[in-house]
Amino acid sequence: MERRRKHWGWGYEDDQPSPEDLRGAAEYLTGRLGFGSTEPEAAVPLSEVSLPAPRLRAPDSLASICAVGDYERALHCYGRSYRDVVRAFRGQFEHPPDVVAHPRDEAELQAVLDWAVSAGAAVIPFAARTSPAW
Repeated sequence: MERRRKHWGWGYEDDQPSPEDLRGAAEYLTGRLGFGSTEPEAAVPLSEVSLPAPRLRAPDSLASICAVGDYERALHCYGRSYRDVVRAFRGQFEHPPDVVAHPRDEAELQAVLDWAVSAGAAVIPFAARTSPAW
């Protein structure tokens, strides 16, 4: 089974600090900075997030490389800047993508772009494999 990335930020779902470690870090930072809370916020689980329904449907010819599930749409809703991670951590996905395409080659990429143009849809590249983690 492939490890899943956190829907809200960096890293994997199964690789997170323990609640005790988080509390310890919060206490340390609060003490050093002189403000903040010693009780860290918890990420909003994806099961408690209500994403708007997709407005588009990929054609059958692209169905094998397109996803419309909440996980993929939330994962690709934002980049990984601090502001983006905080919004996703708090379950704020106001404008998730309607469809997430994973073309495997240039021909599939061309097919996705052709479909997007015909549907009047924007295409937003994500990650482009700039690091080994993505």
